[in-house]
Amino acid sequence: MQLNDNFLEKLIDENIITFADYEIYKWIYKLYSSNITALIALLVNYKLRNGDSCLLIDEIEKKDLAEILFYESSLDLKLPDKQKIVDELAKSGLIGNANSLCHLDEKNRLFFKRIYSYEKNVANKLKQLASIKTFFNNSNTKQSPGKNWQDVAIQMAKINQLLVISGGPGTGKTTTVKKIIKNLLMENEKLNIILSAPTGKAVSRLQESLKDDEISEKINPPVTIHKLLGANYTLTRFYYNDKNKLPYDVIIVDEVSMVNLELMHQLLISIKDDAKLILLGDKDQLSSVEAGAIMGEICSFPEIYPQINTINSFSKEYGKKLYIPDENLVNIDNPLIDCTIEFTKNYRFKEDSGIGLLSNAIKNNNFTLIENIISKKISFDDLILIEKPSNTLFDEIVDDYYNNLKDDLLSTLTAVKILTPYRITPFGSEKLNEIIDKKLRKKFLTSQTWYTGRQVIITVNDYQNELFNGDIGICMKKDNKEYIAFLRTGDENYKYLHPSLLPAYDLAFAMTVHKSQGSEFDKVYFFIGQKESDLLNRELIYTAITRARKKIIIIGNKDLLFNSLMKKTTRKSALSDMLYR
Repeated sequence: MQLNDNFLEKLIDENIITFADYEIYKWIYKLYSSNITALIALLVNYKLRNGDSCLLIDEIEKKDLAEILFYESSLDLKLPDKQKIVDELAKSGLIGNANSLCHLDEKNRLFFKRIYSYEKNVANKLKQLASIKTFFNNSNTKQSPGKNWQDVAIQMAKINQLLVISGGPGTGKTTTVKKIIKNLLMENEKLNIILSAPTGKAVSRLQESLKDDEISEKINPPVTIHKLLGANYTLTRFYYNDKNKLPYDVIIVDEVSMVNLELMHQLLISIKDDAKLILLGDKDQLSSVEAGAIMGEICSFPEIYPQINTINSFSKEYGKKLYIPDENLVNIDNPLIDCTIEFTKNYRFKEDSGIGLLSNAIKNNNFTLIENIISKKISFDDLILIEKPSNTLFDEIVDDYYNNLKDDLLSTLTAVKILTPYRITPFGSEKLNEIIDKKLRKKFLTSQTWYTGRQVIITVNDYQNELFNGDIGICMKKDNKEYIAFLRTGDENYKYLHPSLLPAYDLAFAMTVHKSQGSEFDKVYFFIGQKESDLLNRELIYTAITRARKKIIIIGNKDLLFNSLMKKTTRKSALSDMLYR
């Protein structure tokens, strides 16, 4: 097996691997003089970039490199069998000693040691928190009415040091959290409580939900996780860590599905020993862009224990204390299952809602109902399917944007949004933004770059102007000049910036589904395109659909939509094994 610079540079040029992958290969080859070892290290890095914590040696043995890298044509480069791979890794020193770069576990999962230690630390800390049940002095467990899981969660929050709540939009997570906070403060009014989320957008939504509630004055203002931990400007060092613990008694983290492994590790080592941790998210949503699927892994125990068929299962001893029905009690002695609950009832959508029915069908793998919805055997007012886009459709989208321009322009940012899995394709965010921008200029009868209603999304962190990757702004007139307005995090006032001072940005009429996480919109246009793509899968489609509050229009091939919903992505990791086996 021989690789050369020209071959690897060709893969970089075709966006198959990155320069970082290439540098890993060169570094390892220089250290160990082994092509196989260097290539395997490259593949570990490749998998890590694509969300997997590890490389499964059993899945790559005897395969052509093209198949592993999803390259369209053969690279005429076949890997040896797994024993030869493992022997070569051990011989070279990539695994097997204290100074090795990688760790190979008993299931032939190959990790960078740093990533393996993160998973191990996350698992150990979660299990430690789960094993502790705390009662405040006046704590009283009230009888829960049947399967009212919100009430159960409130009682769990009093008892547990760890609580994990999963549920889709509209299932009452935010309402329940407010009740939890009120109950905890009734038990101890001096509790130091803070809410956090991975992005500024998600923090803004937390603020919005709390602003008219009396509890907002009794807790700390919500902040991003990076700000909570005191990250430096490179986001690589943190003021709070295992030596300097966070001062809070209760830490509530929203949108945990978006939190990557490394950040969760940093958060967990920074929590003081007697702090209560409440994690909120949607286990069925897209995972973080970086490695890790924390919410999914914590909620994976029904796949591991054959006697469990729902997350709302509890050990008999614990469940009886909360008056949980016998059918939800199991003979399993793992404290983590007594810390996890799922909200399944949706309070946002009516029973005949297309958005509600389709999102539930996706969650429950009800492919018969999915097929009936996609084939239009059932019709809905809030769910429309269109096979191919047209000029008329784009004119309708432009009219929607134009007609939603209100006095409070920032509210229009959540009125209408185009979502897509892609960035650079005929149906990618770049092309769709270009189309809408051009048509809006025409509607405004202007040739100017900046006009009222033009939307942008920041793509880098700008500490000087306090703007961060993912912040969305809109152009508006102020003092007869065009400015970009952003809502300040932790403030109801706008932040105005002249367009010339903007850091790197993209237009934001259309955005990728990944970028939309943590946001919701009244009306969503979801472009899936006409061709199969690795990006288009069950989790991405579910995430896109659940961004819509009132209506979604899905544009693309119906067979493609159905087939993509059958593609469930599973991130490669050892975390669920560490938690439950």
